[in-house]
Formats: sequence, C-alpha cells, structure tokens
Amino acid sequence: MFIDFNKMPLDSRIWVFHSNKSFSENQIVKMNKLIHSFCNEWTSHQNNVLSSFLLVENLFLVISANQSATSVSGCSIDKLFHFISMLENKYECELTKRTLLTFYIDDKRCCCEKNEIKKLYKQKIIKNESKVVNTMVQTVEEFNKRWHISFKESWAYKLV
Repeated sequence: MFIDFNKMPLDSRIWVFHSNKSFSENQIVKMNKLIHSFCNEWTSHQNNVLSSFLLVENLFLVISANQSATSVSGCSIDKLFHFISMLENKYECELTKRTLLTFYIDDKRCCCEKNEIKKLYKQKIIKNESKVVNTMVQTVEEFNKRWHISFKESWAYKLV
C-alpha cells in the first residue's frame, strides 16, 4: 500500500536504483503512475507492503518499505526486481547496474562508470571532497541524512 514518502518510518528499508540515463518529464509522469500502482499492489505473504518511492533528479528511483509493518524478503523482493526489470524494458534504461557513480562539479551533475573513477580522481576531476550520491543508503533516515556525501566517504573511494 502506497504511503507518502515523508510519512515512512525512519527505519524503513530503502532500495536505490540508479538509471544510466535521465528520464524526461513525460516519462516521469508515466513512471509515477506505474510505481504508485506497484506500491499499492505490492504484497509479502498476502500482506500489503507499506511502501513509497521517490524519483530523484530524474535519475534515481528510491523505493522504501516499512519492514516493521510487513517483512519484505524472498518472493516480495523478487516482485520488486521483476517490476524494476519491467521498467528497464519499458523505458530502455538500466536501473540495476551497480557500477555508476554520480558526482558533482560545482552544481553540475556528472556520471561515470566504475572503471573511470580512478582516472578521474588522478586528473583531479573527482576530489576527496567532491559531493557524490550515496546509492548505498539502507533506510529512510540514512537517505535523509546521507544522500549526498563526500567522495572520500563513498564506496567508490576504495577504487582509487
């Protein structure tokens, strides 16, 4: 069952899907409807999953589930990933690829592949203090507090 994201408990679980391309405003409108419907229909062991989502910066899909109300595991996570796969096919994008890093130069958003990070760091395009998107957040609280972190704090730093 869909719940407004801002009303989700802080300990609600988060999945972040990083698209390899930005979505148009028209796509965002259509995706909002599809994702909202998915949240309303998502179940775990015949119980509604209290869930929500955000489309952030036209590039990230953030799905949350209130695990205190209904445990999400196994088949219910499979349902989520099946839905994400359908979105990938429908919008010709990659949402489950875990090799993208989004960082900012001034206020300009930039993306790179995992294999480019070391080179960009050596060229000082990405710096220790560069702001990056933390796609590793696990809860709503962490999303609220640590969506943007420094490159040095990110998973990608260990690659340099």
